[in-house]
Amino acid sequence: MKLSEEMTKAINRLCKWKLTNVAVLDKPVLILFDYSPTSDTPPLCIAFDSSHRAKCWLTETRLREIEDKCPKPHPKYKAFTFEGRKFHPFSIEAFPEAMFGSIDDFSLACRSLYDHVKWD
Repeated sequence: MKLSEEMTKAINRLCKWKLTNVAVLDKPVLILFDYSPTSDTPPLCIAFDSSHRAKCWLTETRLREIEDKCPKPHPKYKAFTFEGRKFHPFSIEAFPEAMFGSIDDFSLACRSLYDHVKWD
């Protein structure tokens, strides 16, 4: 996965991030650190599969359904720890590849995952 310069700048404004290899995974992941849609909401770390498969990893495991949809825990995907944070695997409907070319689509995907977390 290669992000455009414009997308790289936009994600830099969104949160700290890293596109990296993780030893237990077969493909690089795009990791977002401490993503939060507003300054007064708790942070969530999210990792996206760089090959656009229906995988993501979240640092939270308690999720809720929204309109009968929810990321599903997926025990066959590998959990991992990166920079002191534990990432848990989930199966999600594949986001379109265009998500990585449009900050609006990317932000919407992040917000959607964030909204599924049960914070209480």
